[in-house]
Amino acid sequence: MFDLNLFHIFHAVFSTSSVSHAADRLSMTPSAVSQALNRLRKEMDDPLFIRDGRGIKPTTKAIELHRITIAPFNVLLSSTENSHQFIKNESLRTFRISSHNDINIMFLPSLLQILKSEAPGIEITTDTSHNIEENRYNDLRHRKVDLILSTIAPSDPSFNYCLLLKEPLVLALNKFHPRLSNSVTITEFFKEEHILWLTKRHNLSTLDSLSNEDLLPMRKIAYQSNSIVASLHLAANSDWLCVSSKWHANRIKELGIINVVPIPFETKPIPLYACWHHSKNNDQGLQWIISKIKQLVTEKK
Repeated sequence: MFDLNLFHIFHAVFSTSSVSHAADRLSMTPSAVSQALNRLRKEMDDPLFIRDGRGIKPTTKAIELHRITIAPFNVLLSSTENSHQFIKNESLRTFRISSHNDINIMFLPSLLQILKSEAPGIEITTDTSHNIEENRYNDLRHRKVDLILSTIAPSDPSFNYCLLLKEPLVLALNKFHPRLSNSVTITEFFKEEHILWLTKRHNLSTLDSLSNEDLLPMRKIAYQSNSIVASLHLAANSDWLCVSSKWHANRIKELGIINVVPIPFETKPIPLYACWHHSKNNDQGLQWIISKIKQLVTEKK
């Protein structure tokens, strides 16, 4: 029978690009890791890893093997962890989070520092491939990820969620804008050209989905971007206006290159939810990760 533990060792070597580092993570000797790899090499009829300078790199077959086995392996591993007490400094799990780069910068660097000191065996992988929130839920539904950070609360009863924060929307513009300064009227707002933040909620732009107006006039779109950080820098170097979350706008404002003013009509704050499959409700490891993310985004406000 095939020894599934070989995949545990394979994924550790794959993620660390080192037999010795994988051995440290797994509390094994480098010799034992090498012996396990040799067994898997025979099973796969492939060297799997080859020398690359002082380290090693995966072969094409190893990359494909990792791609097709990491998701089911993590499901199996998390199921095992669900039935045992979570010990953060002993856990070797990889948590897969689907989010957006603009959200990740709010918490990910600090979360990785926490893991480094409190749970060095835990890894985080992120997927930032979706600009439409509903697509993230499809990944969660098919168990491709463990957790999603979304601006839409789930309606599917198989999902659970918690609200992380509600972030107000603001308007950002060049600090030396030739026509506008510390306030913008609704007429001025729709007269100017805009940068459109492509992230969508319910197939609408973020602003349209959160406006209290029944139907907004069409904005003049000069540029479209899936990054609010890039959009804010573009606004700082042009006459274009940028609707942004307050947190991100204030970070760029600290550089002294934009003004941040109220949007000239009422809008709802943009919510951020942490969402997971109901089968993970008793997953102590995942719930610990969620609690750390909530703590971090709250502290960042």
